[in-house]
Amino acid sequence: MGVSLYTALVIQANGAEVGVYGPNSENKYCFELFSIIREHYRGHATSDFFASSAEEARNTGQKYLEAILAMDLDEKRRKISESLGPYAEAVQQVADASKFRE
Repeated sequence: MGVSLYTALVIQANGAEVGVYGPNSENKYCFELFSIIREHYRGHATSDFFASSAEEARNTGQKYLEAILAMDLDEKRRKISESLGPYAEAVQQVADASKFRE
């Protein structure tokens, strides 16, 4: 299971949680990465049903989330900002306003 650059950036900016679903008809569980941003549910990524227990699915999902949060995306952010040219400041204001705040 992979995630897009956009999804990784959104997760890093807003945080995410791990949800577990199952068991399915084959007695397997899956995980989902999601956020609640400005009181709205935002699903980011969902695995296939693979785990034999909810705990295994949650642990795998947590490791996946930690890997995304640990990614160094500063260079990607810089390149995106540069590509926006004169609109970079306005886009940054919108991005800052959309960040999850507790």
